[in-house]
Amino acid sequence: MSSFHLLGGEMHAEAVPLASIAAAVGTPARHPFVVVDAAMNDLARPAMYDAWHEFAAVSPSGEKFVANIVGPICESGDTFAREREIDRVQEGDLAMFQTAGAYGASMASTYNCRAIAPEVLVDDNRYATVSERMAAHQVRRQRLAPWMDDGAPSTRAA
Repeated sequence: MSSFHLLGGEMHAEAVPLASIAAAVGTPARHPFVVVDAAMNDLARPAMYDAWHEFAAVSPSGEKFVANIVGPICESGDTFAREREIDRVQEGDLAMFQTAGAYGASMASTYNCRAIAPEVLVDDNRYATVSERMAAHQVRRQRLAPWMDDGAPSTRAA
């Protein structure tokens, strides 16, 4: 019998959460929607194969509710959880997707011109940014030919 270890899952899954802010909380008839500022470009696994990532408020109130957790990209796949019991959050609350592991960083993209989330290493009360967030103009610059990034209006034919 042979076995193998998936580096991202075995070594880093518990160690690497994805922090996010509740940008909006809507209350339609069936289940509330929690719109977070993270998106499927930050953590692709739920969109790709319905992977489960625990969602928890950083400062929980002790109250729970059933909600859908979605990102800000207007895509049906930008959904982290459907009809899941979670800590009740309000707009502006900080929350974490647990067990994002190495998957978050290794599978992240600049889809929809969104910047890749920064990575912060935390050790007790010390922290260091090990990967900076790319500015929006840097993301756009990656997608343009050099002559298109001079700030002048485009003159190319449609």
